[in-house]
Amino acid sequence: MFFTLSTLLLSLAVGIFYCTRKQQRLLVKPLNKRVRGVAVSLVITAIILTSQQFSNTATVFLVIFTLMMMLMLIPLLSLFYKKDNS
Repeated sequence: MFFTLSTLLLSLAVGIFYCTRKQQRLLVKPLNKRVRGVAVSLVITAIILTSQQFSNTATVFLVIFTLMMMLMLIPLLSLFYKKDNS
């Protein structure tokens, strides 16, 4: 239960990190850089939730692995998203 929720939180955090960058392709205008604080708090919450279920070593590995996968997948998925240039 905690791992599923933490994976969801990490996915949301990476989405926010991606949407605050000027090179993002999902939004017309990037989000404000102050929103990154929300993403950092989501990552910290995910770390706390994961540490409730696993050991510290497993928590660090799972969080880093999940962040790495999401940081690769979200920009890749945005390539398939077509913007309407009309």
